[in-house]
Amino acid sequence: MKVKNIVVSSALILASQMAMAAQAERIVSFDYGSLDTLTELGLSSQVVAVPKQTLPNYLAEYNADKYTDVGNAKDIDIKAAGSANPTLIMISGRQKSHKEELKKIAKVEDVSFDNKDYWKNFTAQVEHIGKQFGVEDKAQAAIADLHTNIDKLKAKVGPNKHFVLVLHNNGHLIMGNYPVVDQVMGLQPSPIPAGVETKKRGNRSFTPLTPANIVTMNPDVLYIVDRSAAINKPEEALDLAAFKQTLAKLGGGDIKVSNLNPGLWYIAGNGLESVYLQAKEVASAF
Repeated sequence: MKVKNIVVSSALILASQMAMAAQAERIVSFDYGSLDTLTELGLSSQVVAVPKQTLPNYLAEYNADKYTDVGNAKDIDIKAAGSANPTLIMISGRQKSHKEELKKIAKVEDVSFDNKDYWKNFTAQVEHIGKQFGVEDKAQAAIADLHTNIDKLKAKVGPNKHFVLVLHNNGHLIMGNYPVVDQVMGLQPSPIPAGVETKKRGNRSFTPLTPANIVTMNPDVLYIVDRSAAINKPEEALDLAAFKQTLAKLGGGDIKVSNLNPGLWYIAGNGLESVYLQAKEVASAF
């Protein structure tokens, strides 16, 4: 009889824990990657507010009036976030300076992670969200599906492809670091030419490139992420046709140039949907 009672009690405790894990939250997500993972896992009904002013096109459903607008990914509207009465606020690097102020409103979770071992850390992040909301099975299935679809895209690209990825900002080019290209899709970075130096500005390091440098690097494909376009400054965006002409004049006419979706790459990323969409764009250059 005691054994039976213990089993029943254990079952009740487990059921209670599962119910708590699956308990609905009211989420403000300043991080678009987490937002698209929540969406893919069927949790969009728990989202109450997002930064609409820099909302990527693939998340357009969150422009609906039922979601409170909390500014943009960098300049957040803390007052609006509070008015949404959240129980959970998700942030990443761009919002870290506001963490303490946001903690006065609700529980804050920093969802950023290290890119050095991207697949491992990305998988852990998705699994964490799945466990947090009681949808572990969905998370595992989504990760497996993503791997299957990525493998198909990698087969399309083929082996031994070299790339250069640059971030454009108002006429300036610097090397970009987006692990979906190399760690996920398996492309190899083209070697940096002699004489090209990495510079430091405060805690930030960056490597400027010129069109001549890119031609010397001779990649199979040049990927461009246009920050100017991503932050809604079209007057500062790259003139792609003129840029291709410059490459051609320097002997780089055979380099494939892929102008990536700026919102998807510069503003979003690190989510179940965004990683797949980024991988598709990488493969579409071949």
